[in-house]
Amino acid sequence: MKCTTYRNYILLRHSGELGSLRRSLLARHLSRCAACRAYAEDAALVMTSARQQVADVSPAAIEAVLSFARKAHSRSEEIRFRPSREPLLRQWRPALVYAGFSVLLLIAFVTVLSPVLQTRRDVAKHSGEFAAGALAWDDGMDDELSELSGLMATVSADWGNGESSAAGSEIEDIERLARELLELEGVQI
Repeated sequence: MKCTTYRNYILLRHSGELGSLRRSLLARHLSRCAACRAYAEDAALVMTSARQQVADVSPAAIEAVLSFARKAHSRSEEIRFRPSREPLLRQWRPALVYAGFSVLLLIAFVTVLSPVLQTRRDVAKHSGEFAAGALAWDDGMDDELSELSGLMATVSADWGNGESSAAGSEIEDIERLARELLELEGVQI
């Protein structure tokens, strides 16, 4: 072991806290180490002078110190178990502020999300009533295409019957309608 461990043993021996096994180890080390022997002599000198200083204190001084300690202890007991004189609101203010802030955040969150949730509920509720194409973007193009298809069928039927003069004006109307539809879609002819 190191000398620092044995020096701690020396201090424990002076206070009466060193066991018999360690006391024998210390005695063997002190017989071999001059530095630890000098430390033990110095420690013994300090302990002896400290004990003499304590013995020279008058009993009145000891009683005064003990009296002061008793009074301080009784005051600390009174303070420790005395109920608080602060108003209840002042004690709970931080908790109330955080709770109020949390409630405001919850209200804001619900206010922002309720239209989104309502829209989803409406779509889910009416999804059986609509066709699949009803949910897509509707600009009226489907109606115009079906009208164009009907006109084309009429013209081809009339043309097949030999009505070319009346069909010529209808063909021009159909071509004009087709051009307008394609221009709406962004395709140039």
